[in-house]
Amino acid sequence: MTAHLDALTLIEQQRTIRKYERREPDDAVIRRCIALAQRSPSTSNHQPYSVVWIRERALREAVLREMVCQPYVADAPTLLMVCVDWGRQDLLARLLGMANQINKPSKLVVGVADASIFSQSLVLALQASGLGVSYIASPYTGLKRVAELLNVPIGEAMPLHLIAVGHADEAPAPKPRYPIEAVLHVDRRTNPEPSVVRDYFEAGSRQIEDQGYLAVTGDPISTWREHYGVKFGAVARDRTWSPFARDLQSFFAEASLHDPC
Repeated sequence: MTAHLDALTLIEQQRTIRKYERREPDDAVIRRCIALAQRSPSTSNHQPYSVVWIRERALREAVLREMVCQPYVADAPTLLMVCVDWGRQDLLARLLGMANQINKPSKLVVGVADASIFSQSLVLALQASGLGVSYIASPYTGLKRVAELLNVPIGEAMPLHLIAVGHADEAPAPKPRYPIEAVLHVDRRTNPEPSVVRDYFEAGSRQIEDQGYLAVTGDPISTWREHYGVKFGAVARDRTWSPFARDLQSFFAEASLHDPC
């Protein structure tokens, strides 16, 4: 029996796991965690999300080929794709003799918010069940093709978070975080002092480089500054953000299967 952690300890101990044991998580545990995540708050109780459990080996390989992923993802025993998904609510409106008049920008913002809240609840439930987890943001790099492979109708749904799951075979150190005074604002937002950001970066650079994290990125870099050069620069623009911006237009352009005739 897995010893369950209290919520605050669980959050404090969150880590991205990139190395997994070969054994598969129990199916019943995965299903229970998804059901628990459904208890998450949701705007007007729309629950505009769904999960595709990618189990077929050939399909896993095809999906990962369309994404920019670190190599460890292919070795994760379980892959769960959380999607923004308005299909059920569009169908419900039609069954009730109504047209769902929520516009596409609102569907996108509400869907991303609710699906992300659901995803974090799912991650916490998985971790509380003794499993290791990694968020993979890479559906953005091949959004439309990944949607096609998973039968996700891009006019009403959209792949959002790929979550890798398994029994952790490592215990990584925590990654740097900004100090709370750079995040928390009282009454009005203000910009942090440059020294706060500079101190965070310099301390974080030493921490990241000492941990050997940069070796797992797959990029030819040796410093955290070079890492940000990739993330802020033309490499990430061309392989991630430009394709994502292009494919995201499909969410707005294509009609829902349940749009009124």
